[in-house]
Amino acid sequence: MSEDISWLANLNESVWGWLSALRVSGHPGWVRHCKEGALFEPGIRRGLGTSCLALKIIHMLGLYDRLEVGELADWTQHIQSFQRGWGFTAGFFEDPLTIDPADRGKPLFQYDFVVRRAETRQACATLMMVDSAPHYPVTKIPRTPQQVRDYIHELDWTTPWHAGSHVGHLLFFFNMNNKKFDRHGDADKLIPIVMEELEKLHNPETGGWYSQSPSMEQIVNGAMKVLTGYAALGVPFPNPEKLIDTCLTAANDMDGCHNADIVLVLEHCCRITRHRRAEVEDFLLKRLENIRRFYRADGGFSYWVNKAQTNYYTAEISRGLPESDVHGTILFVWGIVMAGEVLGYNQQHGWRLPVT
Repeated sequence: MSEDISWLANLNESVWGWLSALRVSGHPGWVRHCKEGALFEPGIRRGLGTSCLALKIIHMLGLYDRLEVGELADWTQHIQSFQRGWGFTAGFFEDPLTIDPADRGKPLFQYDFVVRRAETRQACATLMMVDSAPHYPVTKIPRTPQQVRDYIHELDWTTPWHAGSHVGHLLFFFNMNNKKFDRHGDADKLIPIVMEELEKLHNPETGGWYSQSPSMEQIVNGAMKVLTGYAALGVPFPNPEKLIDTCLTAANDMDGCHNADIVLVLEHCCRITRHRRAEVEDFLLKRLENIRRFYRADGGFSYWVNKAQTNYYTAEISRGLPESDVHGTILFVWGIVMAGEVLGYNQQHGWRLPVT
């Protein structure tokens, strides 16, 4: 195994060197998307996504000791500052970089909650990862059993990658509101309703959650989104063996999201079962070799082979040059660390999983 993963030995130093060049001196939490082709500069009200993703990279690689004294606290406060405390979107984290293009063209007083939910979940998870919390609970979500059922039924489960993400967000917010803001009633009453509805959508032949006949890519990536919800609650999920069988027949290696999604599903399944463990480990070792294709001489990873990520949600964020970017780097570092949980090499490198 050491020969297969030897290229990871210098990962901490290379990623830290690259990430250091993206940080804005004197402004903890201000992080550029990439070095050369970035289309925006971070600031007081811009760059929430890159700030959260960069801090997760630091967490996973165990690089907190590289930060200056007090920098983590200031970074945390920077992320918290994006949360709205009043108005129609109170409780959500909003960055004009992503929110403005998402809201553009919508009627007055109608807002894009798809992007808001995703950005808010990312920010809250990052804060919880560093033993902090948002200032306010997230309350603009279903609050009654019927609202929960309607919310889930209105999602398009023929595309479970999208639908699963919204259920994952919902479970995360219920759990976070409970833990950080003592909203036990919502959690106790509504989480069982979500689980009942997921059970109806679960396919025992593949282990996924969906309707009709989506592609293998959709089944795997959709399962990833649902599993993050189960993980937030710390409860087991059904048929991990079937999910392993499904993953071992899939490719999912086109970009950072696809790689991270399939590795997460396998890692979560391996927490419950040793089904086909030797094949899973072989699959993950081969996946590490695939990830290596995205590793760049500048020290990080590009979202696509030889091309930085160009869009983050609906926002244009880079020119797509052949360089590393923050989103690509977190996804591939995350894949490496998740594989390490199964293969048993994380402890020697000081790596650990993030809160998602």
